[in-house]
Amino acid sequence: MPRTFTVGLIGARGFVGRELVRVVENHPALDISFVASRSVAGQKVSDHMSGASTTLTFEDVRPEHI
Repeated sequence: MPRTFTVGLIGARGFVGRELVRVVENHPALDISFVASRSVAGQKVSDHMSGASTTLTFEDVRPEHI
């Protein structure tokens, strides 16, 4: 069985972040554990990214939390 890696995306609201969410969602060996964006913390990822199937909510992850 292939190994699965869990990833978190910080600063995921912009263009590159949206693309990374799409790539990670469709990658068989990757799983998203969290998606962070201070400006939209608490809002659903799918509300900001058309086609995103994730049920995740944006989190406010600051450097001191990492």
